[in-house]
Amino acid sequence: MVRTLKRLEFRDGKLFLGDKEFYLASGDMHYFRILKGGWKRRLQLMKAFGLTAVQTYVPWNLHEPEKGSFDFNGRLDLRAFLEMCAEAGLYVLLRPSPYICSECDFGGLPYWLLKEQDMCPRTTDEIFIKHLREYYERLFKEFIPMLSTNGGPIIAVALENEYGSFGMDLEYLRTTERMYRELGVDVPLYTAGGPDLYKQTFGGFPEIWSGLDLRNNVSSAITEWRKFQSNYPPLISEFWGGCAQQWGGVFPRQKPETVANNYREALQAGAYVNFYMFCGGTNFGFFNGALNGTFRADVKGAKSRYIPFLTSYDTDALIDESGNPTEKYMRCREVLAGYRGVSVNDLPAVPSPTKAQEIGSVKWEGSCCLFDESVLSAVTKKSVRSGNVRTMESLGQDYGWILYTTYIKRTDPETVFILNIDGLHDRADIYCGGKLTGTYYRDRENARVEFKVTEPFMRLDILVENMGRINYGYDMLNERKGILGTVRLDVRRPNGTFMYNRGIVTNWECRTLPMRYDAVAGVVSAGEGKCKDSYPEPRFFRGTFKAEAGVDSYLYFHVNGMTKGSVWINGFNIGRYWNIGPQDTLYVPGEILKANNTIEVFELYSDGTLPEIVFKTHAELDSITKNAELVLAERA
Repeated sequence: MVRTLKRLEFRDGKLFLGDKEFYLASGDMHYFRILKGGWKRRLQLMKAFGLTAVQTYVPWNLHEPEKGSFDFNGRLDLRAFLEMCAEAGLYVLLRPSPYICSECDFGGLPYWLLKEQDMCPRTTDEIFIKHLREYYERLFKEFIPMLSTNGGPIIAVALENEYGSFGMDLEYLRTTERMYRELGVDVPLYTAGGPDLYKQTFGGFPEIWSGLDLRNNVSSAITEWRKFQSNYPPLISEFWGGCAQQWGGVFPRQKPETVANNYREALQAGAYVNFYMFCGGTNFGFFNGALNGTFRADVKGAKSRYIPFLTSYDTDALIDESGNPTEKYMRCREVLAGYRGVSVNDLPAVPSPTKAQEIGSVKWEGSCCLFDESVLSAVTKKSVRSGNVRTMESLGQDYGWILYTTYIKRTDPETVFILNIDGLHDRADIYCGGKLTGTYYRDRENARVEFKVTEPFMRLDILVENMGRINYGYDMLNERKGILGTVRLDVRRPNGTFMYNRGIVTNWECRTLPMRYDAVAGVVSAGEGKCKDSYPEPRFFRGTFKAEAGVDSYLYFHVNGMTKGSVWINGFNIGRYWNIGPQDTLYVPGEILKANNTIEVFELYSDGTLPEIVFKTHAELDSITKNAELVLAERA
C-alpha cells in the first residue's frame, strides 16, 4: 500500500521519493469512464504489468454538471479511486486541468460556460477565472488529503493540458499555478504537450517539468524538447499506443509489435513513459466529444469537417474496454521487464480474463412516438416561444436533442419552399407536416429539403441532435448546440422563377429534450403506441430481459429496427449507437446487470417494428473497411 510522506524530487536526471530512487512507469486509466466495480481489476493489471503509477484526468463537466452543483458519487468518486490506487501500491499523476481534451464533450469543460457569450475559457478572462476558482475550491477538497506529502498516492499534479495547442496566455498559466499553491498543492507540477518549441513555449515554463505527447520518433522529439527544458529527465506524458475512434471512420489499430518497438525506443532514450491510454473505457451517456478535422484513416488532402467520436473509448489500448489484457499488453510488459532487468515471472500474475455472456431475447412491453403530445410533454424539460431559434445553452440544456416547431402559411399550393439552416450544430431531422422529409448534417453538402404547403398552415419540426462538442482547438469557442443562426426558406414559384429569400422563419416553440432517465422511464406507458403514419419516426421502446447478474455483455445493434439512437439498461445510459460503424456493439458492464433487467431504446428512424436486440460475448469495433459519410443514417 502506498503510504509516503515524501515529496517527489529531481536529482541528476532521475526521480527520487525521499532518499530512494523512484522509477516512473505509468499509464492512463480514467475512473469516470469505468464503473466503480471495475476499478480494482484494472489496477491489478497495471500492477502486474510493472507500472508504478496511474495517470488520470479529472473531468470538470462531470463533477460540476450545473453551476454550483457537484457530483463525486459512484464512478465519479475521485477520493475512493485514489484510495484504491494506494491500496494497489500505485502512485498517481493527477490531471485536474479545467481542460482535458480526452475526446470528451467540450474537452471536459462544462457546457454552462457557453452561456457567457463574451467569456473566453482558458484565459485570464475574469469571469472564467472566477468560475474556475469556485470549482477548484470544491474539487481540491477531494484530493489534497491524498497528496504524497499528506501520506497519499499523488506525487505530481498537472498544470493545464496541451495549452500550447490552444493559446498564448502565459499569465493564465501563472494564475492557475498560483491557485494550485494557494489551495494546498505542494507536490511538483508538470505539463503535457507537443514536442515542438512553439507548443512547449506556450504550454508551460522551463522550471515546471514538461511532458511530451507523441507516438514515435522519441529521440528526435527529446532533442527538440531540450531546446526548451534541459534540467529535467524526459517525460512522455502521453505515449500513444492506440487512438480514439470516430463514427463513420475506419478504426486504424496499431500493431502490437509496432507499439512494443516504439516503447522500447522511448525507454532506451531514457524517458519515463506514460501510456495513453493504458486502460480503455466508455463514453457513457452523451460524454463523447468531436473533432473538426479528418478521419484517422482519411485519404491525403481530405477536407476538415465535424466528426464525432464513438461511445466506445476502447482506443486500442493495452487493456480493452471490458478490462481484459490484449496482445499489446503482453508484448509491452515484456519490453518493460527486459529494460528494467526483471523477469516477467517475478511480476505479479496477470489476472485471468473476465467472461462475458450471451443474453436471451428481450420481451418488449410497448413503444410510443416522440411526437405524441403526452410523450413530448414528458421528455421536454423546458419549452419556450421565441422569435428566432434558440441554442441549447441559452435554454440551460447540456446534451440530447432540441426540437424547434413552427407553422408555415400557404401562399400558393404549387410554390416550392427550400429549407436552409444557418449555423446547424450538429444534425437535424426535418419533419414537414409530421413526415420525415430530410436530414441535414453540419458542414456537409446536404440534399436540400423541399416542400409544398397545400393546407392553410403546415407544421414544420426540426429535431436537432447534439452529437458532441468539439474537444480540441479554437473551434471549441463557438461550440453551442442546436441552431446558432437562423432558418430560411428560399422559394421556387410555379412558373419556375427562383427567389433567394433574405428573410427568416420566425415564431418558434423551442423544446429541450436532454433525455434524462427520469423523463424517459415512463414514456412508453404514457404514449398511445402509434403515430400519424409518418414513418420513419423517432420512437421509444421499453422491454425486459433476464441475465446473469454481474457479468459483462455487449449489445449488438446492427440489426433490424436499430439505426441511430440511445440505450438505457436498468436506468443507466450505456451510450449512443449508429449503424454506420465502425462500432457495432455497446459495452454493457456487468455491474449494471441483474437477474431481471429493463431496457429502454430511443430510436430515431423506427418503422414501428420492434428492435431485434442481440447480446454478444465480445465487442465489434471494426465493422467497416472504408470511411463513410455522415449526412444520412444508413437504413440497411
